Amino acid sequence: MNIQYEGILKLVKSALTQEKCTLPALFVLSDALEIVKSHHLTSLVYNGALICGYDDKSAEMTKLMSWYIKRLMQSENQMYEVSCILDAFEKEGIDCMPLKGTLLKELYPKPDMREMSDSDILIKPFQYDRIKSVMENAGFAFDKESNHEYIFKKGTVSIEFHKMLVPSYNKDLYAYYENVWELSRKKDGKEHIYEMSDEDNYIYNFAHMAKHYRDGGVGVKHFIDLWLVRQKAAVLDEAYIIKEFKKMGLDSFYKNILDVIDVWFDDEKSNELIDYITENVFSGGAYGSWEKAQIAMQTLSDENSPSPKYSFSSRLWSKLFPNYKSMCYSYPVLEKHPILLPIMWVRRAFSFVFFPSKRKQMKETMELISPETINSYEMSLKYVGLDPDARNKKNGDLK
Repeated sequence: MNIQYEGILKLVKSALTQEKCTLPALFVLSDALEIVKSHHLTSLVYNGALICGYDDKSAEMTKLMSWYIKRLMQSENQMYEVSCILDAFEKEGIDCMPLKGTLLKELYPKPDMREMSDSDILIKPFQYDRIKSVMENAGFAFDKESNHEYIFKKGTVSIEFHKMLVPSYNKDLYAYYENVWELSRKKDGKEHIYEMSDEDNYIYNFAHMAKHYRDGGVGVKHFIDLWLVRQKAAVLDEAYIIKEFKKMGLDSFYKNILDVIDVWFDDEKSNELIDYITENVFSGGAYGSWEKAQIAMQTLSDENSPSPKYSFSSRLWSKLFPNYKSMCYSYPVLEKHPILLPIMWVRRAFSFVFFPSKRKQMKETMELISPETINSYEMSLKYVGLDPDARNKKNGDLK
């Protein structure tokens, strides 16, 4: 394993266990800082470095500390705002279920060690008007709507209200979670705040991780979450977990990822596959890379765009004027008002005419996609245990 990756993981484990560790002899913290920042590991690495004896007045620790303070303030603001929102929803009778980092923070020695760019809460879309009123009263402004969420912002705090757990274009996982509220139960002492069982929450967090991996990449913190859950949970019904992953086609990938965290955090021996996954994860950021995401999008069904084997002009036309279903992902208003499709086409085309950055991005995307890059991407997913075509399959017998 790369020395910088190994050193970062040692510092992360020190922060999580609150115990000093032995760092690789050639590890240089200053050389690892950009990786730490890109993977949102600032708080963990800073705390781990203090435990491991780094001088807090050194140049690299001073830089880390400045990042850490910003992340600490961000975390405190997020936790405060989420707490207020959940209290308001309970009072107003609005059903919701906190998700992902919002819950995972509780597992860390200190909540700020689990950095997150936004807070995720599942809602029932028919209650949206009441939710919007509560959010506006709390000082939040509506930002945008996507295929599967409504996003509100207040200063640096972003709240994502999920209409569904998984975007509908991930057909396999969407089918599994189509009736997600059936997996939920009321939280003790609450009437409108819901939660999943430890097993179902664990399954969802891993499925979310798998979705990110095949959609362009996943960050180190997802592996940390997985390891921490397994460390902290009193008992997990592993037989049930494996059974559900088999339904989703994630059982092979799951086994490989468990092997990775055994190497990362429990000093097991590595192998070629684990080294491959480690390099793939660390070489991206917290959410993978833009290039991988663009290639991943091309593996969706031809409802989105022509095959890379088509002529450049055909693919260019499809980028400028996608079909209705593809346009709905970018302009959710079309789901309710399909008659607006021609207007949205014109709006999209004008954005390319008047915004050079959009033209540049489209040109880079067109040049990036080829039969070779698509094939390489698909082979890389198969290698780690993922089906590259799974997003296009709606398995009706998942549940």
